[in-house]
Parts: sequence; C-alpha cells; structure tokens
Amino acid sequence: MPQSTIRILVVEDNPKYLQDVRQFMDERTRAGANVEAVFVSTLEDAKQELASGKYSAVLSDVFFPEKEGEPAEPTAAIPSDRAGELAWAGNVSGVKLAQFAMERGIPVTLCTSTHHHDSKTNPVNNWWRGKGRELIDSPPTEGEVEDKNWPGAFGELMYLRELIDRGIVEMTREGFKFSPAVQKMKEKNPEQSYGLLKNIRIRDESAIRFAAIEVMQTITNLERTRKINTTDPLLAELAKGPYKGIGEISMEPPDFEIFRADPKKYQEVVARGGPVRSIRDTSEVGMQKEYQKLLEQWGKCRETAANAWQELARLRDEAQAELQAEAGWGPRQ
Repeated sequence: MPQSTIRILVVEDNPKYLQDVRQFMDERTRAGANVEAVFVSTLEDAKQELASGKYSAVLSDVFFPEKEGEPAEPTAAIPSDRAGELAWAGNVSGVKLAQFAMERGIPVTLCTSTHHHDSKTNPVNNWWRGKGRELIDSPPTEGEVEDKNWPGAFGELMYLRELIDRGIVEMTREGFKFSPAVQKMKEKNPEQSYGLLKNIRIRDESAIRFAAIEVMQTITNLERTRKINTTDPLLAELAKGPYKGIGEISMEPPDFEIFRADPKKYQEVVARGGPVRSIRDTSEVGMQKEYQKLLEQWGKCRETAANAWQELARLRDEAQAELQAEAGWGPRQ
C-alpha cells in the first residue's frame, strides 16, 4: 500500500539557504521520496500554515523574522545566567515555532548555519536539549557557512517521523519522549530493550540523530558528485528517504567519507598515506570494488537493524496490551 505524502513546512529567510533547501527537496522528490514541501520565511506565515492542520513535519531555520521587515534575531542582550539565557531563547523565532508545532504534535527539526556553542545559538541549543533534541548545526567558523546541513536535518526529521509512526516515541508540548508502551517495555525488559534501541540508534530520548544525518549526507554527496553509480538498487532505495529504510539502516552506516572528497584531492591524500581508509587501487575499478564492500557492510547493518525493529514491535505490542488490560480496556494477554 503506498504511503501518504508527507507534507513538510520549511522555514528559511536567507535567500542562499532557501535556494539550497529548495534544490535538496526537489532532489528528494525526483529520487522518489513521497514528500511535499511548502516554503515560508517568517514566523507569522509559518504559524498560519501550521494552524491549517495540513502538515506532518517542520524543517526550520533558527533565526528568522517574526514578520516581514522585522529583525531575524532578538535585539535584547543575552543574559549571563542560565535562566536568563533560556528566557532570551524564548524570544527566538525558531524556538517559538518549535513550541507551537510541538503543542500540535508535529515533529520539528531545527537547522542553523551557526555552531551550537555560538554565543547567540548556545541559549537555543540549551533550550532544545531540554526538549530532548539537538540542533543540526554547522562547524565553528567566522561568519556564515556556505552550506547549511539540509540533508542531515531532513534525515533526522524523517527518522523522527518514522519513530512516531512506529509507536516508539511521541511528540508532546514538553518535547519528544518514548511512548507509554515502550516505557513499559523498558521496565519489563531493560537489558533487551536497551540492546534493541541501541541497534536502531536510540540509547535515550535524545540519541536519534547521528545515523540518519549520516545517511542523507552520504546519499546527497554521492548523487551530486556522481562518483558512484547511484542507480545501485540499495542506494536508490535509501535515497528515497522516508518509509524506505531510514530507520532500518540506522544502526551503523559504513564510512563513505572516502567518496565525498574531490577525486584529485582524494588521490593526493592517499599518496601521502592518510588519513583515509587504506585503499591501494584508486582507479575507477578499484573504487567500485571498495564501494561494493561498503554496500555489503551497510546491508549487514541494515539486516541487524531490521531484525531489531521487528523484535521491538513485538515487545511494544505486548506492553501495549498490558497497559490496556491495566486500564480495563481488555483482557490481559
């Protein structure tokens, strides 16, 4: 049965970053992802769109104006104490939007061109961590980065959407947390639950991001550099993103870093002896052989994660039945 379209509200006011995220979303659609994006640049427009009830996910910048023509950041100075910082963060448009969306049960990913410890971003980062989340940020640098990590932000958002739809976590006004059934499952089978959650890359409520980010970064770089045949069946399936295996390959994706760099620079690094994986044959044939090895590794990881999902579903359903019985909804299984 085909999955319904995931309608995503994207918020970005910077023209360059807006162009980039439009391109990225177009790439995902062409790859077969069943997603549809609508783009706005102010908090006012974003809240109006969300109030329509048409969206199932939000991908948002952090600093953008509340209304057209207004400043993108709060004008007040950032207090030096923790409570004051959090209060200051409450006036940031991205924070206001995230809270607005969470109150409606809509998952949000926040993506910024700054580092999470940047002076203006750190208060937002502390607030977001308090909700069990992490910012999708950029490396420390002077000024704005050339590219925001839209692929990573999309990967995290789709994985969170998948976790919600599978009944593993739920979105609340306080942030996201494990569903009651999974909480029950963890109480009954703590060691087994930990192992299974670890195999799908969740150790606690905040550890959902790294593998999904890596997956989409890898796929996007491979598509754009065209150094690897992205018509490979497995990679083509992964490129579709949501409901095509983001969760099931999120255990330990292999290291595709070697295929991201410029080919000439890559060979120069190999000639100097590192710091990359040891690959003696950097010809096209040699690279394709290495690529096949990595695909095999990825396939094994994916199988392990898929088995973990299956066992999680069984334990979750058992725990859900017990919760229903305890609440008087049905007979104890």
